[in-house]
Amino acid sequence: METVLEKEKVGEEDVQNSFLLENYLKLSDAHIAERIELAHQKLGSRVVILGHHYQRDDVIRHADITGDSYQLSVMAAQRKDAEFIVFCGVHF
Repeated sequence: METVLEKEKVGEEDVQNSFLLENYLKLSDAHIAERIELAHQKLGSRVVILGHHYQRDDVIRHADITGDSYQLSVMAAQRKDAEFIVFCGVHF
């Protein structure tokens, strides 16, 4: 299974470095939000971001659809055009 970065033909080193926890932890909240927004715009209708309504505001702001787990699974099943589904869930 390819990641979005791999599918978009980003350099292999960039892909590997982008997933390193220490690199992610160095980013500001604003920079992370900007990266999410740019990726979301680039992927367009190919991606749907689902946000559980218990999720934090800084995460839920990026969601295309919000609701409880059941509502989100129903809505995701209807998005047959989406290649990628990002589920921002919660842990109980």
